[in-house]
Amino acid sequence: LSFTDSERYLPKVIDELEKRGWGNSLVSIGLSGCVAQCSRPSLHPIGWIGSGYELYMLKVGGDNQHCGEPLIDYDENVIYLYQVPSRRVVDVTEALVELYEKNKDLGKTPSEVFRRLGNKKIIEWLKSHEKTKDLMRPHKFDRKVEGYKEFHDLLIRRLEEVRKFSE
Repeated sequence: LSFTDSERYLPKVIDELEKRGWGNSLVSIGLSGCVAQCSRPSLHPIGWIGSGYELYMLKVGGDNQHCGEPLIDYDENVIYLYQVPSRRVVDVTEALVELYEKNKDLGKTPSEVFRRLGNKKIIEWLKSHEKTKDLMRPHKFDRKVEGYKEFHDLLIRRLEEVRKFSE
């Protein structure tokens, strides 16, 4: 049940980032075509997970000890960038690489930098960035979400609903 053709798409993302001048960046990118995440994109500083036909959800801050997390503002009870059109993945990735480069003194690795910045600062950056501000529309949760585990459980339930509907 893959929503996107990630094996063919990831090289295109990398090629476009190189064309834009980010070929020497230390930030690694993971990309998976569906929520099963077989290629483990959430273990990269920037992870993209297929969330619908030609749509991706962003996770940031992953490494070999931490799973990246989606951009959730728990105070406002909203999530950002959970359905980014594939044609805009490069724009968001570029903005995040730029954010890392401006703040790389905060940590030893890109993942550590993103975790230290935290979701609020990353959200603020992306809301103000010329290439991403139009994508930063919040999605309000139906009920209060206290943490990522609860959000993950909501996603799993949604996936089960989609599977039942498609049977």
